[in-house]
Amino acid sequence: MKEENDYKLKMDSYEQILQGGNISSRQAHHSYVSLLKFNSIRIRIIIVSIIWSIISLSYFMSAKNQLNPHRSYTFNIALAGVIEIVAYLGSIVTSLNLGRIFVIKRLLIAAAIVHLLYYFVQPHDEYKGFSKAVVLILDIVVRILMSFGNTFLAIYSIELFPTSIRHFALGILGFITKLTYMLSFIFSSFFSERFINPNFIIGIFFVCSYFLTVKLR
Repeated sequence: MKEENDYKLKMDSYEQILQGGNISSRQAHHSYVSLLKFNSIRIRIIIVSIIWSIISLSYFMSAKNQLNPHRSYTFNIALAGVIEIVAYLGSIVTSLNLGRIFVIKRLLIAAAIVHLLYYFVQPHDEYKGFSKAVVLILDIVVRILMSFGNTFLAIYSIELFPTSIRHFALGILGFITKLTYMLSFIFSSFFSERFINPNFIIGIFFVCSYFLTVKLR
């Protein structure tokens, strides 16, 4: 009888949820609220959401800056496609060979440095010659870093959250992406009108977000 009960217990559906670092097994129904129920998960979703929103904001800003009105639509699409492919391949290679937190910290440092360089780039000036080439290189580097970060952070998020609530976490990140896209226009206009390059402000955000990584695992 005991063996039969044990077998039935194993066959019954149950879910493993994380409670303050301890694993317990019980029947449970989850929702978006589950992401905030336990402290360890709550801290992770907040930090990942902050970093994700900054990367998404920079991604949409770089997409707009990279467009060359003097070149054809095909050229702009091809350039963006090449950059995305390079970034995605890079994220795959690093995810297979390097630690997640190690890569995220280096990504935030690199992103912060590149974005802070925009302090010297005025949003309303038209650059020509060598200066224009430097600004274009900065825009391309930012796009590569953000495309890389977007993919790598998605991979990290899939591994970070328990299976039973993972889709809720990814749903929140998807919502943040769409919200950030809409806010990027307001963000860009607000600082550009004050003759401050929006990418420089994003660089400050990246500096601040670096210190949040101590809470990730």
